[in-house]
Amino acid sequence: VDVARIGRGLVEFLNRPTHHAGVIDTASPQPATAVGKPIDELMLAFESLGINCEFGLVQRYAGVEPLGLLRFAAMTVASELQIEKLVDALERRFEGLGAPGTITVYPTAEDGEFMARESVYNLQYHTGMYPREITAEELQVRETKRLNFLRRKFSEDLEAGEKIWVWQLAAVTCVDQVLPLLNALRAIGPNKLLWVVTADDAHPPGTAERLEADFFKGYVERAASLAGNLELSAFSWISACQSVYDLCFPPEVVPAPIVPEPIVPAPIVPAPIVPAGVATEGAPVNAVSPPREITGEPSPRQLSAMEFLAQNRAT
Repeated sequence: VDVARIGRGLVEFLNRPTHHAGVIDTASPQPATAVGKPIDELMLAFESLGINCEFGLVQRYAGVEPLGLLRFAAMTVASELQIEKLVDALERRFEGLGAPGTITVYPTAEDGEFMARESVYNLQYHTGMYPREITAEELQVRETKRLNFLRRKFSEDLEAGEKIWVWQLAAVTCVDQVLPLLNALRAIGPNKLLWVVTADDAHPPGTAERLEADFFKGYVERAASLAGNLELSAFSWISACQSVYDLCFPPEVVPAPIVPEPIVPAPIVPAPIVPAGVATEGAPVNAVSPPREITGEPSPRQLSAMEFLAQNRAT
């Protein structure tokens, strides 16, 4: 990951006229977001719920490679059925995913990468493996074990409710369409949902808004080609994620320390030295003060050292 290039790109994006400029923390080993949170920590707080590889590639662009069941996966069903099928899978906790005999792998025509297709939930996803590295039979066995592990992890993350789940689909244009997914997440744990759409004139790229306490809508730039123009939208994704994260977890405002004014003690004036046997005005030398008359009045309160110094500050 070219950390310096990402940092420069974020600076340029955050200073665009359509976006509120932010400050980049150049002291961090990772480029920092608008309020100084390292990008790697930020992007690990989010996880994709599928549809396509865009958010998974943005995470890679930011330098993180989290294990996510749906990071590079999509359900091969009609657009209007995507949420319905995903909700059903969530309610079943993807039970049966990765069962023996349900996975097939095949090389793509573009570069030969093995793709995997799963028959229980109609999932199709990238494996990141190539015929020169592994055979199809070996990969099928590996994917059976891998999917079972990722399914357990996915279920645990849902129940923990510590992730901000990311959903996007061009065919989904109104809140009511997303509510079944939000309600399914709520039924499992204290989850949060980020619904991502294309930015428009009223909502600049990289911004986000809160629709409900646990429901957010983010606006990003769309790349014409994920493979060739990911950088075009990556910064808007990162900025939108930061906006949502700050809405979920407002940064603590640390007040500036109060620096007290320096206390300058009054100069000490030495008493005059009177030679022995020489009388002074007022009282005879070596005179003893008469005892103070005791009355019912309380003695005046003595000043503390700090009060004394404050009242006798040099001017």
